[in-house]
Amino acid sequence: SKEMQDVLQAFREEEFITRHDWSDKASGGYTTRKTYEHAKWAAQTDCALRTRGIYDFALFSDVDEVAV
Repeated sequence: SKEMQDVLQAFREEEFITRHDWSDKASGGYTTRKTYEHAKWAAQTDCALRTRGIYDFALFSDVDEVAV
């Protein structure tokens, strides 16, 4: 939704979150040649490797999930 995009954009501008493009084009077709589960695990592994040794915590979440 427009509201969600606005919130995510505000977080990106504050450098609170980083967006990585996992579209079909950016992934070289990987995300459409493989199942959803393959693509999800690839994205999560990429995030874990990018943040390893830099942050104490990393959150793996969908925008419709709530962290408590």
